[in-house]
Amino acid sequence: TGFNLQNATIQIIDNLGRVVLEKNYKDFIRPAYNLETMAMDVKNLHSGIYSVLITTGNKIYQSKFIKE
Repeated sequence: TGFNLQNATIQIIDNLGRVVLEKNYKDFIRPAYNLETMAMDVKNLHSGIYSVLITTGNKIYQSKFIKE
């Protein structure tokens, strides 16, 4: 996938730009870990549109999702 997940930070950001969830993988060493197995519990988030930022090294990947 091109990600170095041993040094990744994942942030969930609300529509006001606030970081509402954050998970760090800096100390997590597991070679089989990849994007398909990463999960964050968003059940306590309010309905709305959120951004997901994945920061790894000097790269930032961004996506969005809708919580109903």
